[in-house]
Amino acid sequence: MSELVFMLKRAPRMQPNSMKQKLKKLEPI
Repeated sequence: MSELVFMLKRAPRMQPNSMKQKLKKLEPI
C-alpha cells in the first residue's frame, strides 16, 4: 500500500487512471 501512495504522491498527474485501477486491484472493496 505504501508503494501506491508513494507513486500517487510522486506523479499524481502522470496516470491517474492507472493509479485508480491499481488501487481497485489492491483494495477490491
